[in-house]
Amino acid sequence: MRRSSGGRWLLLIFCAGVFGGTLLANLLPARYLPVLSGMTVDIGELLKGFSGRQNEYFVYLLKIRAFPILVLWASLFTGHGVEVFCVATLWYGVCSGAVISGAVLLFGAGGILLFLTMIFPQYLFYGMIFVYLFAKLERNRLGRQGKTVQLSEEMNVLLVITVLFLMGTLLEAYLNPILLRKISMVA
Repeated sequence: MRRSSGGRWLLLIFCAGVFGGTLLANLLPARYLPVLSGMTVDIGELLKGFSGRQNEYFVYLLKIRAFPILVLWASLFTGHGVEVFCVATLWYGVCSGAVISGAVLLFGAGGILLFLTMIFPQYLFYGMIFVYLFAKLERNRLGRQGKTVQLSEEMNVLLVITVLFLMGTLLEAYLNPILLRKISMVA
Protein backbone atom coordinates (compact mmCIF):
# COMPACT_ATOMS: atom_id res chain seq x y z
CA MET A 1 0.00 0.00 0.00
CA ARG A 2 1.43 3.35 -1.05
CA ARG A 3 1.67 5.88 1.72
CA SER A 4 0.52 9.42 1.04
CA SER A 5 3.11 12.19 1.15
CA GLY A 6 0.58 14.85 2.15
CA GLY A 7 2.23 15.28 5.54
CA ARG A 8 5.57 16.00 3.89
CA TRP A 9 3.96 18.63 1.70
CA LEU A 10 2.39 20.27 4.74
CA LEU A 11 5.76 20.30 6.49
CA LEU A 12 7.36 21.96 3.46
CA ILE A 13 4.55 24.51 3.30
CA PHE A 14 4.95 25.22 7.01
CA CYS A 15 8.72 25.70 6.62
CA ALA A 16 8.14 28.04 3.67
CA GLY A 17 5.71 29.99 5.85
CA VAL A 18 8.24 30.24 8.68
CA PHE A 19 10.81 31.54 6.20
CA GLY A 20 8.30 34.06 4.84
CA GLY A 21 7.32 35.20 8.33
CA THR A 22 10.97 35.59 9.27
CA LEU A 23 11.58 37.71 6.18
CA LEU A 24 8.50 39.79 6.92
CA ALA A 25 9.56 40.52 10.50
CA ASN A 26 13.13 41.37 9.49
CA LEU A 27 12.34 43.44 6.40
CA LEU A 28 9.55 45.43 8.03
CA PRO A 29 10.60 45.74 11.70
CA ALA A 30 9.31 49.31 12.04
CA ARG A 31 5.83 48.10 11.12
CA TYR A 32 5.96 44.81 12.98
CA LEU A 33 7.82 45.45 16.24
CA PRO A 34 5.32 47.97 17.74
CA VAL A 35 2.61 45.29 17.44
CA LEU A 36 4.87 42.73 19.12
CA SER A 37 5.76 45.24 21.85
CA GLY A 38 2.04 45.70 22.53
CA MET A 39 1.71 41.94 22.83
CA THR A 40 4.49 41.86 25.43
CA VAL A 41 2.54 44.41 27.53
CA ASP A 42 -0.49 42.08 27.39
CA ILE A 43 1.71 39.13 28.36
CA GLY A 44 3.09 41.18 31.25
CA GLU A 45 -0.45 41.84 32.49
CA LEU A 46 -1.22 38.14 32.26
CA LEU A 47 1.91 37.26 34.23
CA LYS A 48 0.86 39.34 37.22
CA GLY A 49 -1.17 36.42 38.46
CA PHE A 50 -4.58 34.83 38.56
CA SER A 51 -7.57 37.11 38.71
CA GLY A 52 -10.95 37.57 37.14
CA ARG A 53 -9.06 38.42 33.99
CA GLN A 54 -7.84 34.82 33.82
CA ASN A 55 -11.41 33.65 33.24
CA GLU A 56 -11.93 36.41 30.66
CA TYR A 57 -8.76 35.21 28.94
CA PHE A 58 -10.10 31.64 28.86
CA VAL A 59 -13.36 32.79 27.22
CA TYR A 60 -11.37 34.95 24.79
CA LEU A 61 -9.22 31.95 23.84
CA LEU A 62 -12.29 29.80 23.32
CA LYS A 63 -13.66 32.37 20.89
CA ILE A 64 -10.53 32.95 18.85
CA ARG A 65 -9.26 29.35 18.74
CA ALA A 66 -12.60 27.68 17.94
CA PHE A 67 -13.22 29.29 14.55
CA PRO A 68 -10.09 28.03 12.74
CA ILE A 69 -10.61 24.52 14.10
CA LEU A 70 -14.25 24.51 13.00
CA VAL A 71 -13.22 25.71 9.55
CA LEU A 72 -10.72 22.85 9.28
CA TRP A 73 -13.36 20.38 10.45
CA ALA A 74 -15.93 21.75 7.99
CA SER A 75 -13.40 21.51 5.17
CA LEU A 76 -13.57 17.71 5.53
CA PHE A 77 -17.00 17.87 3.88
CA THR A 78 -15.94 19.96 0.90
CA GLY A 79 -13.94 19.22 -2.19
CA HIS A 80 -11.37 21.84 -1.17
CA GLY A 81 -10.19 20.37 2.13
CA VAL A 82 -6.60 19.95 0.97
CA GLU A 83 -6.41 23.57 -0.12
CA VAL A 84 -7.84 24.75 3.21
CA PHE A 85 -5.23 22.73 5.10
CA CYS A 86 -2.44 24.10 2.89
CA VAL A 87 -3.54 27.71 3.47
CA ALA A 88 -3.88 27.10 7.22
CA THR A 89 -0.43 25.50 7.36
CA LEU A 90 1.11 28.41 5.45
CA TRP A 91 -0.61 30.93 7.73
CA TYR A 92 0.58 29.21 10.92
CA GLY A 93 4.09 29.04 9.45
CA VAL A 94 4.12 32.75 8.62
CA CYS A 95 2.83 33.62 12.10
CA SER A 96 5.40 31.37 13.77
CA GLY A 97 8.28 32.77 11.76
CA ALA A 98 7.23 36.35 12.41
CA VAL A 99 6.75 35.83 16.16
CA ILE A 100 10.05 33.96 16.57
CA SER A 101 11.91 36.67 14.66
CA GLY A 102 10.19 39.46 16.56
CA ALA A 103 10.92 37.79 19.88
CA VAL A 104 14.59 37.45 18.92
CA LEU A 105 14.72 41.08 17.75
CA LEU A 106 13.21 42.28 21.06
CA PHE A 107 14.74 39.85 23.56
CA GLY A 108 17.81 38.41 21.85
CA ALA A 109 18.43 34.67 21.97
CA GLY A 110 16.14 34.42 25.02
CA GLY A 111 13.28 35.25 22.65
CA ILE A 112 13.44 31.71 21.32
CA LEU A 113 12.93 30.32 24.83
CA LEU A 114 10.08 32.80 25.33
CA PHE A 115 8.42 31.66 22.09
CA LEU A 116 8.75 27.98 23.00
CA THR A 117 7.29 28.68 26.44
CA MET A 118 4.43 30.63 24.88
CA ILE A 119 3.37 27.68 22.72
CA PHE A 120 3.98 24.86 25.21
CA PRO A 121 2.01 22.73 26.18
CA GLN A 122 -1.22 23.88 24.53
CA TYR A 123 0.07 23.58 20.96
CA LEU A 124 0.71 19.89 21.53
CA PHE A 125 -3.08 19.53 21.73
CA TYR A 126 -3.79 22.00 18.92
CA GLY A 127 -1.23 20.16 16.80
CA MET A 128 -2.90 16.83 17.57
CA ILE A 129 -6.20 18.31 16.35
CA PHE A 130 -4.55 19.44 13.12
CA VAL A 131 -2.87 16.07 12.52
CA TYR A 132 -6.05 14.16 13.41
CA LEU A 133 -8.17 16.24 11.03
CA PHE A 134 -5.58 15.95 8.27
CA ALA A 135 -5.45 12.16 8.69
CA LYS A 136 -9.27 12.12 8.52
CA LEU A 137 -9.12 14.21 5.34
CA GLU A 138 -6.62 11.79 3.80
CA ARG A 139 -8.79 8.80 4.72
CA ASN A 140 -11.86 10.49 3.26
CA ARG A 141 -10.03 11.45 0.09
CA LEU A 142 -8.36 8.11 -0.53
CA GLY A 143 -10.81 5.55 0.75
CA ARG A 144 -14.32 6.91 0.80
CA GLN A 145 -14.87 8.48 -2.58
CA GLY A 146 -18.55 8.28 -3.48
CA LYS A 147 -19.58 6.84 -0.10
CA THR A 148 -21.95 8.59 2.25
CA VAL A 149 -20.71 10.13 5.46
CA GLN A 150 -21.84 8.40 8.66
CA LEU A 151 -23.20 10.90 11.16
CA SER A 152 -22.02 8.84 14.15
CA GLU A 153 -18.47 8.74 12.79
CA GLU A 154 -18.43 12.51 12.28
CA MET A 155 -19.83 13.09 15.76
CA ASN A 156 -16.97 10.97 17.16
CA VAL A 157 -14.48 13.14 15.25
CA LEU A 158 -16.15 16.26 16.61
CA LEU A 159 -16.04 14.83 20.15
CA VAL A 160 -12.31 14.04 19.89
CA ILE A 161 -11.39 17.48 18.57
CA THR A 162 -13.62 19.15 21.18
CA VAL A 163 -11.88 17.33 24.04
CA LEU A 164 -8.42 18.12 22.63
CA PHE A 165 -9.46 21.72 22.04
CA LEU A 166 -10.75 22.21 25.58
CA MET A 167 -7.61 20.63 27.05
CA GLY A 168 -5.39 22.91 24.96
CA THR A 169 -7.41 26.01 25.82
CA LEU A 170 -7.41 25.21 29.54
CA LEU A 171 -3.64 24.73 29.45
CA GLU A 172 -3.15 27.96 27.51
CA ALA A 173 -5.33 29.99 29.87
CA TYR A 174 -4.26 28.59 33.23
CA LEU A 175 -0.95 26.67 33.01
CA ASN A 176 0.88 28.61 30.32
CA PRO A 177 0.89 31.91 32.30
CA ILE A 178 2.50 30.06 35.21
CA LEU A 179 5.22 28.70 32.92
CA LEU A 180 5.78 32.15 31.42
CA ARG A 181 6.01 33.64 34.90
CA LYS A 182 8.64 31.04 35.87
CA ILE A 183 10.66 31.75 32.71
CA SER A 184 10.44 35.51 33.26
CA MET A 185 11.74 35.10 36.82
CA VAL A 186 14.72 33.16 35.52
CA ALA A 187 15.45 35.63 32.73
